[in-house]
Amino acid sequence: MSLTGPQVKWITLLSDNRLYKEAVEYVERLREMPENSQLNGLMSYARDYDELSKFVKHQESKDTSSVNEKFYRGISGALRGLKVRIKECNLIPEDLSKKESRQLSKEIEGRLAFEYIRHLVAAALLKNAEQAAQGGRR
Repeated sequence: MSLTGPQVKWITLLSDNRLYKEAVEYVERLREMPENSQLNGLMSYARDYDELSKFVKHQESKDTSSVNEKFYRGISGALRGLKVRIKECNLIPEDLSKKESRQLSKEIEGRLAFEYIRHLVAAALLKNAEQAAQGGRR
């Protein structure tokens, strides 16, 4: 099922105006970011929403550094919030079957997730670079 012009426009506006801001604010709240290799791995999963969800869940539950656990826990919450936004903005027409409605919702959710992760990874990589320039790790 393909998106309509208004749906694509809404996704673009939400990405540029809210998801970008939220991703940057999230990165600013965290003292440390995961290593760049973690961030690049996250970005590599962003195009496939199912794979992204599995990756985030896996990373969140791994017994690794508390930096990664905290980072992925926040991402998990942000991804759950995307479903709420889709409903709040009435992006799914009411005349669709349940199957069509689920398919469209999943497609919109996937696009929003990609946009959020794209902004998040860019902000986190920038923060890592700034910390490295100041003599920090990375």
